[in-house]
Order: sequence, then C-alpha cells, then structure tokens
Amino acid sequence: MAAFGDPSLRWRQPVLGPPRMKDSWILAFLAGLGLCVMAAVVSQQWYRFSTGRNDFTPLYSGAYLLERGNLYDQADLLAVEDERAAFHSVEHGYIRLPFHAALLWPLSRLPYPWAYGIWQLASLAALGGFLALWRPPAFWELAVWTSMSFAVLHVWLKGQDVLFLLLVIAATAKLHESKHPFLAGLAFSLCAAKFHLFLLTPVLLLARRDWPLLRGLLTGGAGLAALSFAAAGPRWPLQFLESALNPSFSPGEANMPNLHGAVALLPFPWAWEMGGAALAVAAVWTVARHSDFRLGLAASLLGGLLLSRHSYLLDCAILLPACLTVMYEARNRACRVAAGLLLTPLSAAAIGVGAPYSSVVAATTLAVLVGWALERRSEAAPSLERTEAAPVAQRFAAGA
Repeated sequence: MAAFGDPSLRWRQPVLGPPRMKDSWILAFLAGLGLCVMAAVVSQQWYRFSTGRNDFTPLYSGAYLLERGNLYDQADLLAVEDERAAFHSVEHGYIRLPFHAALLWPLSRLPYPWAYGIWQLASLAALGGFLALWRPPAFWELAVWTSMSFAVLHVWLKGQDVLFLLLVIAATAKLHESKHPFLAGLAFSLCAAKFHLFLLTPVLLLARRDWPLLRGLLTGGAGLAALSFAAAGPRWPLQFLESALNPSFSPGEANMPNLHGAVALLPFPWAWEMGGAALAVAAVWTVARHSDFRLGLAASLLGGLLLSRHSYLLDCAILLPACLTVMYEARNRACRVAAGLLLTPLSAAAIGVGAPYSSVVAATTLAVLVGWALERRSEAAPSLERTEAAPVAQRFAAGA
C-alpha cells in the first residue's frame, strides 16, 4: 500500500516532548497522591484481598475441576470453592476457555493460600514487564500514569488476569517493532483469555494487511484450541457458550463501560449500539490503515472495549497503553485531554457510580477513537494526493 510507504506516515517522535522540571514535579505529586488514595482503597478491602475472596477463586476452582470433566458446572464449582477456599459466591461461574484452566492447573494442585499468593506475585511481575516493554512514554512517566490507574489496582484487588494481558499487549508491540510479526501473532493469541475485549483485532490486521502477524495469531489460536479440546473434551464449546450467556454472571449491564451498557437505558438500545459499533469499526480501520502497528493496536483496544458485552472497571486496564498512545501521538489537544481523563480516578468513579455516569466513559472513549481517526485520515490525505500525483507528473515530463 502506498500509504505505508510514505515517510510522513511512519513512526515519528511523540507529540508530547520530554517533560519540563515543573511538569516532573507535578507528575510526581500526582503519582504520590494516587498511591495514597489507592492505599486507602486497599485498606478498605484488605480482608477480601488478603484472604483471596475475589475473582481468583473461580479461576482456581475451574482449573481444579478440569480433570473431572465438568469445567462449566456451577454447582460443582461452588462446592470446590467451599472445599478449597472456604468461600463461594453465587455470582461465580467459569467463563474462560478451557486452555486458561489448563494453564492454571499446576496452581490448582497447591493449597489455595499458596496458589493465590503466587498468582498475585506473578500479576505484579507481569505489570513490571509491561512497564519495561511499552513505549512511549518513558518508563517513569508510564509508572506515574499506572500509579493513578484505579483499573490496574482493581485488577489486582480482584485477583483477575488483565495484568497478564497488558504484558502480552506490550510484548506483541515490541516483537512487531523488532520485525518479528509472526512471533508477535503467537504472543497476541494469548489474549484469547479474554477474547471479548479484542473483537476488533481482525479489523486491525485486515486494514494493515499484516499477513505474517495473522499467520502467527492463527497458529497460536490453533494450538490453544487443540489444548482446550484435549483438556475439556469435544462438548466444551456448547458448555462454554451456555455459561458465558448466563445473565447471573454479568450483573449490572447498564453500568458497564461499553456501548451495550451506555445505551441500555435509552429507547431502541440495539439501534444506538449498532450505530456506535459501526463508528468504532470505521475508526479502527481508518487509524490502522494510516498508521504504524502500535497506533493501530491502540485503536483496536479502544474499540474492543466498546464492543465487548461483558466488561467492568478492571477491564479498563487495557485502556492504559491505548490512551497513553493517543496522548503521546495525537495532535488534537481535545483528544489528548480526553484520553488522559479516561486514565484518571474521575473516570473510575463514574464507572463505580454506575448509570448514567458510566455512560459518559463509553461516550468519551468513542469520541477519542473517532476524533483520532479523523486526525489520522486528514494527515494521510495530503500524502496520498502527492503519491497519486507523482506518476501523472512523470508521464507529463516524459511526453515533453
């Protein structure tokens, strides 16, 4: 594609330059303030966090159930939770693909407190890997924004697995920039652990015609599918679908930070959701078509969260690399400011309060995505015109 060959569309230095000393002190103050607020939140939830009475329990119990062949049986899952963790919640069910349980199976052989401790330490290590790999911004700036992210904190408090996805996202971008697209695709296939957050990945790959990465993604996906069938038998797809569609496992849909939640209280919500989804798909296509892989990946993360039908505050952790990319690459000040707001405790508070305030987060995410797409398209237009005009000028000169 001619657009990718144009030097003006290759990776450029971030719009935001190195921070001045005054800005450094401000960021340091904000980081300290964010850590203090987070410490207060942790102290309020200390008992549940320290005892592992959170979302790690069904992940652990599901892995324990795997060898019994009834991975998606909620009654058996709750019985294992009581037996192994001395705790259960009626909202718990196993809604992961079987390969996830297979990868966690070794942990399920350990006593629950030991498994939980190892899981949380591994989650912190994954977050450290993300901080080391994702650029821009510089490490210390990335650490500051991470310290203010209530979504990241919520992942850890809930014992969820999204911090591992952040590491996979960063590793994928790093491998692709290092000219290893097939390996990048292999790594990215692990995001199937929460595939509903990555529904616009095909749009990213088709827009960029990134066939090596697609081959890696399909190869990794085939391996994970084979592992799933080997671990859970041939009937698991139907069992998984039944569990995933169970409304008791998706409480508070109107409070979710996605399009489905944002329009749940409006008349004709399906029409609004389809319209928003079409905008998101078009925006991701545009950014991916006229940008490098990292920028396209960021756009697909924004759009993927919007199109997901099951997402909560902790899933907004994937906005960290996406919004930082917009903040450091977009030239439109409104886009940069809005992206920054999505990473602040203000956004987390809106999601926590619920509808209609949580709808503002989804609307802001869509506005950032569409605004960025319009900017990328307008920047690409002059280059495309020059590229198309060059052969005409050459033919005219040859005729002369």
